[in-house]
Amino acid sequence: MFTPGSEFSVVEWNGIKVGLLICFDVEFPEVVRVLALKGAQLIVVPTATAAEDLESAFIASCGVLVRAQENRVFLAYVNHSGGRSRYFGHSSLCDLKGNVIVQAGAEETLLLGSVNELQQVSFQYLSER
Repeated sequence: MFTPGSEFSVVEWNGIKVGLLICFDVEFPEVVRVLALKGAQLIVVPTATAAEDLESAFIASCGVLVRAQENRVFLAYVNHSGGRSRYFGHSSLCDLKGNVIVQAGAEETLLLGSVNELQQVSFQYLSER
């Protein structure tokens, strides 16, 4: 059973500030913005969406790119694939400009991507709003 949390946390891992959401959360722009304002540089979104869910296909192909760009964060969308329930797959890692660094298809795939350019990025974008 899942219990709703009461706060959004950002932790430091290997020198990178990481925020964690679950599948449905990334669909709400304000939730990603909260983590970005708390200093997240990378937001990880594990999810398990069914292949038949066309709205989820849109989120995986367009929505995560927009969330990354509008908040100037790297975003890792990590979706389950295959299985009896026929999950959608299409995991991806996007950079802070909304570009796809790596992306999987519908099949099970090991993705490797780099967020090394974080050290070269100025995170002043949100302070200018």
